[in-house]
Amino acid sequence: MIEAPVKMGISTFWVNQRRVSLSLSPSQRVVDLLRRDLSLVGTKEGCREGDCGACLILWGRREGAQTLYRSVNSCLLPAGEIDGSHILTIEGLSTEGTTPVQKALEEAGVVQCGFCSPGFVVALTGFLLNSPRLDSSLAREALGGNLCRCTGYASLGRGIEALCSLWEKGEFEESGRRGLLARMEWLVARKVLPPWVPSLAQALPDPPPPSHRRGALPVGGATDLLVQRETLSSPLFLSRKPSLQGIRRSGEFLSLGGGVNLEEFRLSPLVADHFPELSTALLSVASPPIRARATLAGNLVNASPIGDLSLILLSLGSSLRLVKGNSRRTLPLERFFLAYRKVDLLPGELVERILIPLPTEGSRLFFEKVSRRERLDIASVNLSALLLLKEGHLEEARLAAGGVAPVPLLLSKTSALLLSSPLSPGLIREAGETAKGEVTPIDDVRGSALYKTHLLGRLVAGVLLRLAPEQAPLLENLVLEEKGG
Repeated sequence: MIEAPVKMGISTFWVNQRRVSLSLSPSQRVVDLLRRDLSLVGTKEGCREGDCGACLILWGRREGAQTLYRSVNSCLLPAGEIDGSHILTIEGLSTEGTTPVQKALEEAGVVQCGFCSPGFVVALTGFLLNSPRLDSSLAREALGGNLCRCTGYASLGRGIEALCSLWEKGEFEESGRRGLLARMEWLVARKVLPPWVPSLAQALPDPPPPSHRRGALPVGGATDLLVQRETLSSPLFLSRKPSLQGIRRSGEFLSLGGGVNLEEFRLSPLVADHFPELSTALLSVASPPIRARATLAGNLVNASPIGDLSLILLSLGSSLRLVKGNSRRTLPLERFFLAYRKVDLLPGELVERILIPLPTEGSRLFFEKVSRRERLDIASVNLSALLLLKEGHLEEARLAAGGVAPVPLLLSKTSALLLSSPLSPGLIREAGETAKGEVTPIDDVRGSALYKTHLLGRLVAGVLLRLAPEQAPLLENLVLEEKGG
């Protein structure tokens, strides 16, 4: 059933240098607004699912005392979010002529059919705006959400190297340390950005507060919701609710707002202090444009049985604070997932905060994901594990697996087994077999049930060997002995 679009009041925003006031459907995709209503066709429509990056824009809006610009997929950005914000398209970036980003890609031969090129330029411009370092590896990461239909990745690599060699790295880093406005002015002086961008960014108003209506549909980043639905009936955009924002320490917990996006989570200094492995783990969860929009709460409420973030938070022993009006309750995350795509969330209830216990000193987080692509792909099987090894004995073990049950699954029997005796090749083998006995995978396009079961056993053994690599030759000897017997 197609939901009827809902018209909202007049929305005022900026597209490049132009102030725009329109009455829009809140669920209209910004890519359609740009191409059909504003005739800005440099932003391409490819997959319409946030997969290819052809529709990338730089989206700036006021967040606290400053305006932040993020590279986002305009095909998954609902128009209801853009009131008071600034959209920079490929046309806006080149109002002063060809930019250094465009020149670097052109001279490297990144032209081919040209369909993907605007997305490359936007993504790399976003990298220059926000990156702490002028580093080609970070630039490549910024392009993690861009696909090339002409397989032009070798020339793209040459273009990235050329771009990162244009300027003195110390100057670039110093501009970032002085804040986003200083970085903008630095880029304006080098003709990466048009001269009018800094003043427009400073003049943006605060986003309007959400207008809560009875029966409204809570919407986070909409990165999955707009893939499932063409329209959103009566959306309540949670990014505008202050109570759902912020990452802070609260007693013996890290408290994360349900509206925090994955990139905020990944880059948080507070998170990095306590869980240094998370920054790398989250790179495989989604592409940069998706991470800039997808929210923690949305990922959990989506309740995908192979949700990467759900597994990570399960293994960390997280709980949820749920709110409805003035009523609040706290629920362990493992009790939140009830059945396939079904969660313990009452009508009108929201995930207000996610509470993660501070880790024990010496504990380590492991995350493994087996998928066809490194970025933006659904796993066949994934595994997250929080482990603490002291003097050969596991004092803490929480393992969670995805792709092997109707819900993100805490491997409670395997976790308990690992605490029962000193770590040994026999225990590693037994843990893999116990994990295989806890799951009920199904045959699907990502593999047979037998394959997924076997893969989980290997992943469990693999993380234990990463924790205690000295056990690897002993385990190999054990396997050989068993085969010889």
